[in-house]
Amino acid sequence: MTNQKQHGRPITDRDGLGKKITTLRQRRGMTQADLAAAIGVSQPAIASYEAGKRDMPLSRLGEIAAALGVDVGVLVNGSPPPRTQ
Repeated sequence: MTNQKQHGRPITDRDGLGKKITTLRQRRGMTQADLAAAIGVSQPAIASYEAGKRDMPLSRLGEIAAALGVDVGVLVNGSPPPRTQ
């Protein structure tokens, strides 16, 4: 079984998903390596997701959202939430 079949349909970066991930990760004070370790992938994989150079499996989106402490809907449908003071 291929990796894609294990993780579901891939998600592309058509709506700026990578930029949202970067913004939320930075707001949480996480490095790419921190996020990678939290979801069990390599730092280059996170860099590729954030740059929009690599499609991600649908299941990975949920893992990233959980690691960033947001609902998947924030990543898929909305802009990152406003900064809190």
